[in-house]
Amino acid sequence: MTATAVLVIPFLMGSPASAESSTVETVEVTSEHCVDQIDEIRPTGGSRSAADYSICQGQVTVEESAPVRATQADIQEARAAGIMAGPEAWYRNWTHTYLGGGLAEIHRGRTFWDGDVAWIRPYGGIGGSHECHTEGSWAVGWAVKRVLCDQPAADPSADAFYRFDASILFQGSPVTLGIGLHYSTNASGGTTAWQVGG
Repeated sequence: MTATAVLVIPFLMGSPASAESSTVETVEVTSEHCVDQIDEIRPTGGSRSAADYSICQGQVTVEESAPVRATQADIQEARAAGIMAGPEAWYRNWTHTYLGGGLAEIHRGRTFWDGDVAWIRPYGGIGGSHECHTEGSWAVGWAVKRVLCDQPAADPSADAFYRFDASILFQGSPVTLGIGLHYSTNASGGTTAWQVGG
């Protein structure tokens, strides 16, 4: 897949204790690859209409909770297994949405970190979550194909990646958006969200 648009939204890069409430960030995006596909379909010399390109425009929204400390019981169980090295574990719930042109795709999850690593796949008895094409996703006129929904293992950063293709007919020809939504958490609880394609 060729990257047609990259969007980076940094969140809460400081100490976990500095965040007191949830955060919501929305940005507008336009897929140049989609615009190029429509231009190829349009007859030579045909006029350009803003309505024709509306399927190429969207919004990407990231909502994340304030950090929450894992329970003492969870942490002690993980330490007893000799897996967690950090003094404490934290997690954050998050939702990452692509919305535009009759298409809404959502992935959401819970990511943990302990100062040494971040993770979603169970680690030391504590597991997060990552769900793709979740409740609230919908499409009008689009065919959506889920390609990848990963479950990051413990690492210095955990990138929850949702890759999907969405296709629609424009003047009888298919237009396809290949979209990758990334929500990454580092070992200190700093987060970054970005979109590739779309």
